[in-house]
This record gives sequence, C-alpha cells and structure tokens, in this order.
Amino acid sequence: MTESTMGWQQVISDELFLSKLKLDVTSPSVFVKCQWERCPPLAFVVYRLCLALYFLSWLIYTGYEKGIHYKNPSVFFVYFTHWVLILLTSSMMVSAGATLYHYLLRSRGESWADDITFDIQMEQQSASLAHDQDSRLYQGEDVTVRVITNVKVETPWYCKLSWVLYNMTFSATILVFLIYWPLLYDGHFMGTKFNNHAMTALVMLADVFVTKIPIRLLHMVYPLVFVTVYTIFNIIYSLSGGLNAYGSPYIYKFLDWRKPLIPITVVACLGVVGIPVLQVTIFALYRLRLFLHKRCR
Repeated sequence: MTESTMGWQQVISDELFLSKLKLDVTSPSVFVKCQWERCPPLAFVVYRLCLALYFLSWLIYTGYEKGIHYKNPSVFFVYFTHWVLILLTSSMMVSAGATLYHYLLRSRGESWADDITFDIQMEQQSASLAHDQDSRLYQGEDVTVRVITNVKVETPWYCKLSWVLYNMTFSATILVFLIYWPLLYDGHFMGTKFNNHAMTALVMLADVFVTKIPIRLLHMVYPLVFVTVYTIFNIIYSLSGGLNAYGSPYIYKFLDWRKPLIPITVVACLGVVGIPVLQVTIFALYRLRLFLHKRCR
C-alpha cells in the first residue's frame, strides 16, 4: 500500500467521526478569508459583495420576468430552480456580510481570537524548527514566533449559517444543472435560463477554489434536508390540486405524484446516490484546493 493511499484512508476515516457533523472549527476566520494569501483582504470583500449583488439582481429580475409571463405570479415559488436561486442568493449575502464585518473589525484593530493568538519571543540564538501537539515554532535568526493552535474559539452563528448554506447551495446548483439541461431545456436560449441553470453551478465550482471554507463529508445531511423539504412541499402542493405555470397538475412532469413510481424512484436515487456523490465531489475539490495551495506556497 502506497503512502498516498494510506494518507487518503486516514483523511476519509477522520471525516467519518460523528463529531464532524458539528458546525465548529478551530479557526472561524476561514469563513471570511481567501485561500490564497496573496489576495488582499479588501479584494476578497469586493469579490464577495459582487457575487451577492450579482445573484440578488438576477433573483429580482427573474421574479419580475416570471411575474409578467406567468398567469399566476405566485407559481414562481413552486419551482426547485427558484428555491435554489433564493438559497444561493442568501448564501452569497450571508458570506458577503460576514466577510465585510470581519474586514471592518480588522480595520479597527479588532479581530477574532484565532487571528491574534501569537506569542512572539525574542531570542539571541537560532534553534532548530520544532513543533508539538499544542503549538508550532517558526524560527529565524533572532525571532521565534509561537502560533498557538489549541485555542478554543467559538464559531459565530453567522459563520455556522454560512457553512450550512454553502453545503446546501453547492449540491443544489449542480443538481439544477444536471437535471435541467438534459431533461427540461426546450431549446430556446435565454439569459435567465443560462444564469439560473448554469452560471449558478459554474460560480459554485469556481468558488470552491477561492474560499477558505472547509468541507466535511458528513455535511451531506444539509443538502439532504433541503431536498427533503422541497420534496415534501412538492408532494403536498401537487396532491392538493396545485398547478404549474402551464396549468398542469404537477410542478415537473417527472415528479407527477399521481403516478408515484417514477417520482419515488427519482427522489430515492437523489437521496441515496445523487447527494452523497455531490458531497464527495465537493470534498475532493476541497482537498485538491488544499493540495494546490500547499504546492504553490
């Protein structure tokens, strides 16, 4: 067995502890920082704000456009695509707000504890690089910087919210992309169709390599909850006589609950295969990001 294989086995086994379900990290500032140190903090704030404003603008425009074309404008809220667009916009706005707040704290000389736990000791002689379980020593000719790594820092609620939304959003946007283009696309290209069914997924795929947000395998429970809630809504809406924008007694044809075999199969496949595969995918991209970051330093 190769060293790399053993390393991956250790990574996977560490991810399967139930403690990984928690929304706590040792360094909450990872939720408001870029993975790449060369990126100025202000540039990352601008990046987050631009994404939030971009998707907020598209959400407003999509609602306006559908409100004009739908006989019943409230039908806008029954489609999974629009649920995901609202989810994505919420995720981007929470991330932007947290990043801006953290930037303003730092500009006033304040910050979270994990940003300032440095014990700098001046020494006259060099010593060999050493580290132990509780700290790392980074030493130069006359300076030793001890970075404390076992300090318990409470993760703010808005960082936890951002983390949950991020996990939900990645899987949901990829699902929309994979379902819409092969099954629902009518061949008539429009800007809203591309943005709501492709750009959303592309942005999330790119953002995985920009942000410093960690990904955990067991956090697949959050997109599962999102899909389950929408499925329950879909069933209740359809069986209670709800119509889609075109007057059909279902929201999506493949989720026609009057003929339950197909929709049950679709939902079961999403829950048992689809969501877990997508979570493994984003976890693999996250590990690739860490690998690239390590190689590029």
